[in-house]
Amino acid sequence: MKWVVLWVTVAAMLMTTACGEEKSDVDGPKEAIVDGRVDVEGVYPHVVLVGQGCTGTLVTPRHVLTAAHCVCEAQETPDGGWLKDASYCQRNVDVSFESTPDSPQGRLNGTVSAHPMFILKANARNIITEGVADLAVITLDGCAPDSV
Repeated sequence: MKWVVLWVTVAAMLMTTACGEEKSDVDGPKEAIVDGRVDVEGVYPHVVLVGQGCTGTLVTPRHVLTAAHCVCEAQETPDGGWLKDASYCQRNVDVSFESTPDSPQGRLNGTVSAHPMFILKANARNIITEGVADLAVITLDGCAPDSV
């Protein structure tokens, strides 16, 4: 029940923003990063690069929804497999908005909040044996650029 309250709270938070006017795509789609590559066709204008190789979706000018496995570290298990869960997640992560992620104006840092029930387990052969609630919200330190 606690996790339901938490995620309802997160959803309510995502509906509000202090970044100004709602954005519109009246000028057409902008460049985005999809699968680590620039979306030159602008098909996915709100997709961003999270960390070093995952994508996320900008759901408000200050919030990105991504997979928790992208921002949580694996811990080795006694059987030779690995485990990822909400207790092993990074506290902060870089989010890139531009086609040049090394550009300071195209990046923001954000605070990670993984779903509290997130768990991902794999056996010694690296086969996933359990996966639950693979979600995380990144609250950005500032507003996403208007070009997104």
